[in-house]
Amino acid sequence: MNFTDPAFQACAAEHAQAARNALRGLLDEAASSRELKSGTDTKELARTVEVTLNGSLMTWGFYQEGTSQKWVRHDLDIVLRPHLTVKRRSRS
Repeated sequence: MNFTDPAFQACAAEHAQAARNALRGLLDEAASSRELKSGTDTKELARTVEVTLNGSLMTWGFYQEGTSQKWVRHDLDIVLRPHLTVKRRSRS
């Protein structure tokens, strides 16, 4: 991967934007069904979730403790917890 390659960077940016838009769509659905606290900024939360997912996977690669799925789920639960209307048990 080389982000200095304009063609690769453009493709990566397009993919990243599509992923962030999909995350925001899921968060908007959660907000509509009142799973998220009123006033949650889903645009900003989508960016935070995106950063968490990418960083979590990278960090799991360094440590490789447990499965990547459990590692990411743990980090995602921590990020989403303050925004949820109903307390959920962690699936970690």
